Amino acid sequence: MANQAWQITSAGTITLKDLTTPVGKPGPKQVLIRIHAVAFNYRDVLIADHSPNYPIQAKPDLIPCSDGAGIVEEAGSESVWTKGDRVMFLPNSWLSGADPRNFKLNEVLAGRCAGTGGVSCYGIQKIAAAAGATVVATSSSDEKLQVAKKLGAKHLINYIKTPDWSAEVLKATNGVGVDLVLDVVGAGSIEQTIKATRFGGFITILGLLTDEPTKKVDVVQDLLYGCKTMRGHLGAGNKEMGEELSVFMEKHQLHPPIAELFEFEEAEKALKASKKLAKPGKIVVRVG
Repeated sequence: MANQAWQITSAGTITLKDLTTPVGKPGPKQVLIRIHAVAFNYRDVLIADHSPNYPIQAKPDLIPCSDGAGIVEEAGSESVWTKGDRVMFLPNSWLSGADPRNFKLNEVLAGRCAGTGGVSCYGIQKIAAAAGATVVATSSSDEKLQVAKKLGAKHLINYIKTPDWSAEVLKATNGVGVDLVLDVVGAGSIEQTIKATRFGGFITILGLLTDEPTKKVDVVQDLLYGCKTMRGHLGAGNKEMGEELSVFMEKHQLHPPIAELFEFEEAEKALKASKKLAKPGKIVVRVG
């Protein structure tokens, strides 16, 4: 069995190549997966573009995409998986697991590594709303906010039309602020984010979509006197979190939004679509 793969050949460019290395046999605790779908995350855009604002740089002939879904083709003698199992995976085996039974294989990617982009649409609105949280969604697009509303967001704020959007958040929370913020923008919104967070609240920075990533902001005073906790999160959790998420999604019959679905031959178009961030949801490429 041989391989074909899209590889990053220069900044912002991917090329379809025939790989000369044959697909190997799985070891005792390994599995061979026939991939059915993969997803482009914004990190793939940053890596493909050789962005200086992302800590991981593209190696020669790097294959993009960081999560996938498929079916176990062959399992090693000591593997917990068997041939025919449907799985979702990241390259690190400890972040992989069984996919939710209510998902189509194309949807598995949208819910795995998921504002109103892929992370925001699924991770914030649907999961938080299903867990009973009151969701305040912010976006630069009224169209995307309507998608957020359908996914369970109660309060909608367009931060382009309302630059001082933290005041609207405080108004919606009776002056208290929110318990938890998932920030996918970064430096461009951090001042407003801190103001919108309640005393003792938590802020998790998940992304860097702003045009001004090097903007310096003095946040020490607001964090200190507000007893607020802020942390960055670059990974995708751990195996236990992934398993809990899978069970939760199946229990609540959650189906993640897919912005666009491309065929394998259209992967270059999929990468370009990921750069535009025009539609809410994840960009998924069907492999087979």
